[in-house]
Amino acid sequence: MFLIENKRAFGAFIKTKLNDIDLNGSRKYYYDEKVFVFSFNTYKIYKILVPSYAIGIDSAYFILIGNNRNGNGFYFSQNNMYDKSLISGTKIYDFSKNNELCENFKKLTELEIFELNSEKNILK
Repeated sequence: MFLIENKRAFGAFIKTKLNDIDLNGSRKYYYDEKVFVFSFNTYKIYKILVPSYAIGIDSAYFILIGNNRNGNGFYFSQNNMYDKSLISGTKIYDFSKNNELCENFKKLTELEIFELNSEKNILK
């Protein structure tokens, strides 16, 4: 989940396991048909349209969601979150306008990553 200037809260649910992350290598994309983006401010869940670009990891932007190298999607860089090109080029998620998640706020206040473990015998 991303918190932007304590005014915008949104995130992504990714079902696929992010294996073999190498921040010194080239960008790696993870395929996921179940992924979605959500926003607490817009009260929306955004569906994936192109599962092969669900999430990307690289050394320059670290986390790229819905970005296929055409500047679209949203990404983190230098303590800021950018979503100015959500619908540029091929739409990866079903966003309806640019800046839909951040609404021109950029400063990343908090980033939280949760992993859900679905093993059956968690409680003994």
